Amino acid sequence: MAASLAGNQKDLLELAAHIDNLNSENPASRRASVSNINRIARAIGPEKTRTELIPYIAGTVQTHNAQDDGEEDEITMEMVDQIVSLSACLGGREYMGYLLVPLEYLLLGCEDEGYVQSKIISAIVTVATRCCESDVSKVLVPMVTNMLESPYSKKRLCGCVFSACWLDKAPGHVRQQILERFVELVGDKDTKVRRLLACELGKVYDILDDNGRELVESCMWRLGGDVQDVVRSGVMETLLHIDLNSDIFHRIVEPIVEKGAEDFSWKVRYALSDKIPNLRNLSALTEDHAIVDRFLDLYVAFLSDNEPEVRAISILRSVEFCSLLPHSEIRKPFACALYSELKELSRDVNKQVRIDSSAMLMKLAPMMEQSMAEQEMLPTMNGLLKSDSSEIRLQVISNIDTIKNAVGASKLCASLLPTVKSLATDPRWRVRHAIASHIPDLAQSLGADFLRNEVTDLSLGLISDPIYAVRERAIENLACFVSELGAAWSRDTLLPCLENLAGKNANYLLRIAATLLVRRVLLATAECLSDSTILQRTFSVLETLSRDPVANVRFNVCKTYEAFLRSSVPTMQYKEKIRLILDRLLTDDLDPDVQYYATLAMIYVQPRTTILGAV
Repeated sequence: MAASLAGNQKDLLELAAHIDNLNSENPASRRASVSNINRIARAIGPEKTRTELIPYIAGTVQTHNAQDDGEEDEITMEMVDQIVSLSACLGGREYMGYLLVPLEYLLLGCEDEGYVQSKIISAIVTVATRCCESDVSKVLVPMVTNMLESPYSKKRLCGCVFSACWLDKAPGHVRQQILERFVELVGDKDTKVRRLLACELGKVYDILDDNGRELVESCMWRLGGDVQDVVRSGVMETLLHIDLNSDIFHRIVEPIVEKGAEDFSWKVRYALSDKIPNLRNLSALTEDHAIVDRFLDLYVAFLSDNEPEVRAISILRSVEFCSLLPHSEIRKPFACALYSELKELSRDVNKQVRIDSSAMLMKLAPMMEQSMAEQEMLPTMNGLLKSDSSEIRLQVISNIDTIKNAVGASKLCASLLPTVKSLATDPRWRVRHAIASHIPDLAQSLGADFLRNEVTDLSLGLISDPIYAVRERAIENLACFVSELGAAWSRDTLLPCLENLAGKNANYLLRIAATLLVRRVLLATAECLSDSTILQRTFSVLETLSRDPVANVRFNVCKTYEAFLRSSVPTMQYKEKIRLILDRLLTDDLDPDVQYYATLAMIYVQPRTTILGAV
C-alpha cells in the first residue's frame, strides 16, 4: 500500500507511517492515522483509492472490530466520517458502491448498540443514496435485499432504515419487491428490529399506492399488538410521519390512539400523549368539533393517569394542543375544561406534576373566557404564590405577563399585591428571599406605577431583614430601580432609609447593610453621583460609620471608599475628605482588616510607593 505514494519525500514518509499505523495495536497511533485517510486518498489518486486503499481499510476494520472499549468507539466514529469523506476521492458517483464494503464491516463489528451503531447506519444510507442510477439494480437492490434477509440483526436494522429512506427513489419495478421484504420484518425475532420497523413505517406510507398502504396498515396493527411495549410505543411515533386527513384519521389513527390510550404499559401511554400535538396536518383535523372533543377526552384521561410521568407530559402537551386549535370558539371551551384538571393537579402528590401544572395554568389564561380567567385564575395564582416550593413560585412569577394580558394590569395588581406583601414578611427567610428575587420581574411586568408605589416600599422594608441574603437582594433591586426613579426619589426616600440604617441604635449588621447600600446604589449610579445633596449626606453617613466601634463596619467603609475612588472621578473636595479619613484609620485603627482595606483604598488617593513607605 505504501508503495503507491508519490510526491515530496518527507510527506511520503509521513503518509507511509500513517498507512502502516492503520493496522497498529496502539489505539492512539491508529486514531491519528485514521484521521489522515482522506489525505492519503488525495495523495494516491482515485484509481488506487478504489483498488488499494479501500480494500486495505476494510481489512484493518476486520482485524480490529472484535475489540470493545471507549477508545475503539471513538476510532470507529472517526473511521466512519473519513470513509464518507472519501466519496470526493473516488473519481465519480459511479464508484460510490466501493465505500459500502468497509462500512458494512464496521457495522457487523460494532459492539455499541447506541450512538455508534446509528452513526454507521446513517453513513451507509448517506453513501447509498449518493450512488448513480446505474448502480440501483447492480448494487443497491442486492444490498438492501441482502440486509433485510440477513441473519445478523444489525444488518436488518440497517436494511430497515435504508428501505424507509430509499423506497421513494426506487424504480417502480423494484419498489414492491423491497416493500414486501421490508414489511416481513414485522415478525422478526429481534425486538430492536421490530421497534425500528414500527418507527419507520410512517415514512413510507405517503409514497405508496393503495395496495402498499394496505400492507403498511396491516403491519401497524400487528405491531400495535406486539408483546413488547417499546414496539407498541414505536407505532405511536410512526403516526408523526403520516400526512393526515379526516379519512386517514378515522381509519388508521383513531383506532391506534384508542388502543394506545388503554395500553397497560405507561410507556405507550406516555409516547401517545407526547406525540399528539406533533401530528402532521393537525390543524385540518381540529376544524372538526368531534375530533377535538375526542382529544379532550383523551387528555382528561391522561391527566388522571396512575403514573406521574404520564400526568406530567400530558400537562405540557394538552396545553400545547390547545394552543394549536385555530378558532377561539373551539379553543376556549377546551382551555376551560383543561383548567379544572390542571388546578386539581397543582395539588398532586408528585412534585414535578405540581410544578408543570402551575406553569401551564398560567399559560392557559389567554386561551380561556375572560370572565372565567378573572374569577378563577387570580385566586389560583395567589394560592400558588404561597406554595412552599420555590419552583412553583418561580413558574407563577415567570408567567405574570401572560396573566396580565388575559385579565389586565389593574386587576392583576389589586389581586397580587396583598399576597406579595404577605410573603415579604413571611417567617421563612427563603420565602422572603424568593419574593425579593422576583421583585424586578414583577416591576417589569406590572409597570412604572406599580414600581414607584409598591415595589420600592417592599425593597426598602427588606433592607432591614435579619438575613444577609435577603438584605443583599433588596439592595440589588434598588440599584436597578434608581436609574428609572431618578435622583429626586433617591434624595427624598432612599437617604432617610440610609440614615436610619446607620443610626447609633441599629444592629451592627444593619450598619454594614448601610455601607452596602452606599457602595452599590448611591455611589454607583450616575443619577446619584450628579446630585450634590445626595453626595454630602452620604459622605456624612460614611464619616460617622468610619468611627463605628465594630471593626467590620469600619473596614466596609474602607471598601466603599475604594469602590467609589476606583469607578468614579471624585472632585478634589471629596478626594481630600476620603484621604483624611483613611489617614486616620491607617494611623489609629489597630484592626488588621481595617488597615488592609484602608491601604487598598489609599492606592487611589496617592501613589502606591508613598503608601508602602508609610506602612
